[in-house]
Amino acid sequence: MSAIDWPPKFTLDAEHILKLLTGDRFYSAADAAIREAILNAIDAIGRRQIAEPDLPSDIKVLYDESAMTVTISDNGDGMGKIELAELFSKVGASASRIAQTSGEEQYKAVAEFGIGVVSYFLVSDRFEVHTLQRDGEAIGLEFTHTMLDAKTPDILTKSLRDTIGTTLVLSVRNEKIFHRLQERFPHWARDVQGLSAMKEPGSEDIPQGGLSKQIRMIEVEELDWIEAAHLGPPEKFDV
Repeated sequence: MSAIDWPPKFTLDAEHILKLLTGDRFYSAADAAIREAILNAIDAIGRRQIAEPDLPSDIKVLYDESAMTVTISDNGDGMGKIELAELFSKVGASASRIAQTSGEEQYKAVAEFGIGVVSYFLVSDRFEVHTLQRDGEAIGLEFTHTMLDAKTPDILTKSLRDTIGTTLVLSVRNEKIFHRLQERFPHWARDVQGLSAMKEPGSEDIPQGGLSKQIRMIEVEELDWIEAAHLGPPEKFDV
């Protein structure tokens, strides 16, 4: 009989828990990873716009079926080593953890729920992050499914960025998931300023979604904390 700790104490099987979190049972749809990526891009741009209020939002989503990749690029504030470690190495971390201030102002993030970027493993076994901060150095990192053992580190790679912002490249697990990510884009992306998506460079844009039924609009005073973008609202309305 093996030795045990007595009295017993609570322990965590990190690898098993991470695999549970990235399984289909956690999120109702694996394509929620697209929502997470777009939210992080919105937050990155919002933080940069504090110092540069005239900066136009620019978020691009490219579905490359030949390479089986989905690439999300933004012109946000980019990340350094500290931000990358915070956002990509902690389960549950989201862009809301990265706060950048300008004077007395602070951006209020919209990415507040979920398991953070670990959700990317819902659709891929490998993804890359390429990012560049103002006055910083370009960084490229590769993350693989083996990292879910909570021991394996990420891999440094040559960065694709030469302008401020972040590029995420998801190597999609299979063709079925790839097509689902493409088909469900209009469900998750609604009225996001500066967002465009296409199937391949130079092709027609994939349109964002809209309300599925006509509803009665009610005039209310606009509050300063309301985010203009709508990502995945209810598809059906009874009244």
